[in-house]
Amino acid sequence: MDEVVKLQGKLNYRVEGVPYHKSFAIGDPAVIPYGRIITEKQNISAGITYQIRIVPDRRAVLDMEAFSVSFTLPMPVASCFVNGFQSWTESMERDPASSQKPMNTLFSHWISKYQLKQYGDQLFNSYTGKAGEFAGFTYGYLRHPDQSVTLAASLDESSGYTIIRFFIRDREEQAGIRIEKECSGQRLEKQDLVLSFFLGTGVEQEIFDNWQREAKIGMRPVKPVMGWTSWYKYYEKISEKIIQENLKAFSDRGIPIGIFQIDDGWQAAVGDWLTVKDTFPGGMASLAREIRKAGYSPGLWIAPFAAEESSALCRDHADWILRDEHGPVKAGFNPFNWSGNFYGLDISHPEVREYLRLVFHNLVNVWGFQMIKADFLYAAALAPRGGKSRGSIMYEGVKFLRELVGDRLLLGCGVPLGSAFGQVDYCRIGSDVGPVWEDRRLKTLRFPERVSTRSSLSSTIGRSQLDSRFFLNDPDVIMLRDSSTKLTTAQKQVLFFVNNLFGSLVFTSDNPDEYTEKQLQLYYSSFPPVEKSIISSIQQDGLHFVEFRIRKRQYFACINLSGKPGKYNLPGDAGTAWFDEISGIIPGGWTRKIRGIEAHCWAKVPVSPWRVIGTTGRLFPGSEIEQVFREDDEMTITFREGTLLAGDVVVRLPKGTSVCMINNNSALIYEEHGVTVGRASLI
Repeated sequence: MDEVVKLQGKLNYRVEGVPYHKSFAIGDPAVIPYGRIITEKQNISAGITYQIRIVPDRRAVLDMEAFSVSFTLPMPVASCFVNGFQSWTESMERDPASSQKPMNTLFSHWISKYQLKQYGDQLFNSYTGKAGEFAGFTYGYLRHPDQSVTLAASLDESSGYTIIRFFIRDREEQAGIRIEKECSGQRLEKQDLVLSFFLGTGVEQEIFDNWQREAKIGMRPVKPVMGWTSWYKYYEKISEKIIQENLKAFSDRGIPIGIFQIDDGWQAAVGDWLTVKDTFPGGMASLAREIRKAGYSPGLWIAPFAAEESSALCRDHADWILRDEHGPVKAGFNPFNWSGNFYGLDISHPEVREYLRLVFHNLVNVWGFQMIKADFLYAAALAPRGGKSRGSIMYEGVKFLRELVGDRLLLGCGVPLGSAFGQVDYCRIGSDVGPVWEDRRLKTLRFPERVSTRSSLSSTIGRSQLDSRFFLNDPDVIMLRDSSTKLTTAQKQVLFFVNNLFGSLVFTSDNPDEYTEKQLQLYYSSFPPVEKSIISSIQQDGLHFVEFRIRKRQYFACINLSGKPGKYNLPGDAGTAWFDEISGIIPGGWTRKIRGIEAHCWAKVPVSPWRVIGTTGRLFPGSEIEQVFREDDEMTITFREGTLLAGDVVVRLPKGTSVCMINNNSALIYEEHGVTVGRASLI
């Protein structure tokens, strides 16, 4: 990182109400009124780490207002990624010539009425709207023309949100970077780590590995899983009968999903988690037992840090509501699924914490739910409190949830991602998928947290590097059904492919009894869920190109989220070959056409004979194969547990082979683009 120059720090704070402003050089000890700044810099093979601490003088109390570090990176920039504030905030690579604009003031009435600023960061963070200026949270990167990236990333979010700002004036020469700690409300009485961050330039996946290693954040041992959730078809209008009908549809077909989750709508009101609606006459414990008996892990939705205005909690415990200098803090306004206004809870209040302990004891130990989806978590940290910043409160809130859930699975949603690193098992990394491709009204309003299938997919691709590093990614649902949706067949298929490629928790709200045979086969093609290792993921000419591995098999995907058709070249040269079910074997370097809103997936043809090229009827050809055994000209292939659909297998054979048996079936042998192929049915 020798390219980094002019590292400069700035600090704004107050002591007994008197404001102080201090500029200092990073790396040098700095004396400030009523304290000192200590910087620890460590050069590592992957980049540089910085630990910046403030040591107040004895008996001095520093009320923090702003802290930042700025520097210039003299390297050309091809694109820029900034991570949005929370799960639902749109996050994607951006053209340096574009801009990041705040919500459209032409719609100020609607922004105010629906409290849209409460969902994101525009309450306390500003966007200039100028070309080349971008801001995000916890991490961000610049992609260079050679596809290397420069990553600026927080190593610790416990003291507050870290804001990464990029200033790209000339993509051919340099970029300014400013790393800020959002520390409003933070009170320092003793030495404290204020800012800790990593800087590194290199190959994308390696740099993200290095960041994760330097952050020293581990993951609980959880695996990719498929599931069902009630929300995206029934929304809050659920009942015990609806849950049982869908459970029976999955159980009767033996579909090996892992989690069967009851979403919002089971409770009397948001906040009243100990009172169940009368549409669940048998109770939640009985329903959880039914789910377990069917062979699935029961999951339950809760918004633990929120309460709607009509709830008994708001009526009887007004002192539990989070407050600032203006009064109770609204977390949003939802007249569509809830009763209207809802508020954040003050999670520092002892009675709130005791109430939540009772609630989670009930959910986990009494009712027996094995996965908890904790939603709208941002609501707890809408205002600083008790000498702690918003980000510090958020981090401690998620830590408290982890304590309450114990060893059960925890899915975080509506949460600033850095606060969830290493604390949740799964985390939503995009907006809610909707029954339409895009909500044009909310897009025109520039609402970053809008319900949008298109936005969700952009964030799923943009945040893919987090998967298996800090948690497993939840990209939200796939939707294949025909009813209660306006998504086209092409849109549903792209959603299905992208979420299965980049997601490790893939839900649906569809009832498989309503599927056509073709839809059912497509759904089955994704079982069992597999771990994917992303080699590279880049955007070029409006297309996304992804190279990835499943075990030792290598794949290439081209994804087009736009409505415009395009072209791309398969990787490699004529010595490389790729396979898909429709085209068969195609040499590397060949040009392929792709329609608007479409995804292609290719399996790399092995160089050695007697190896599987791919299979038909699979989302990722050949990914379902467990082992291959060969004796002379006979091959035996076994499948991974949970495989639901068998088609044909295609193998590479030595030139001149005339006989090949695969699982006791005689293979059809032919030549295709210089490759000798054997194909046999596995049904």
